[in-house]
Amino acid sequence: MRAVLLACALLAFGHASHAAEGPSVEELTRLASQATAPEEALTLLKKAVELAPERADVHLNYGSALFRFGQGVIQAGQQEPGVAMFRDAEKELLAALRLAKSAPDANARRQVKAQAAFLLGESYFFVFKDKQRAKRYYQDSLWYDPQHPGALEARKRFGEE
Repeated sequence: MRAVLLACALLAFGHASHAAEGPSVEELTRLASQATAPEEALTLLKKAVELAPERADVHLNYGSALFRFGQGVIQAGQQEPGVAMFRDAEKELLAALRLAKSAPDANARRQVKAQAAFLLGESYFFVFKDKQRAKRYYQDSLWYDPQHPGALEARKRFGEE
């Protein structure tokens, strides 16, 4: 799923970094999707954000990785560092929402916004324990993509079908 999300975001935005030195944003993203160590993937994705801070897809990829790795940290019993990772993910996902409006393609804008809103909903529901805010983000996700599978499933938590 990680590779699919990253590939979709890259194809949808169709941007390339033309830096004279070092790997492109796309190369960093590809390397991050192949990384075996979470720290390595996060380092690569953070570098991609530094190279292309105006790209919503890059923020979404980094925020998604922080979200996933934060889940693992919390599941390993390290609550405080896990919550800190979710706070960092929140910043990146909010940046993705804010920057998506400048994406060249309406479908890409909707996809980025739907996924970012969904992950924010998950963060608020499970980690930050703010169910009202979570519900609002799930609703936003469905507004951007009425068929978003995660957001559709999340509705059931609120007794909505």
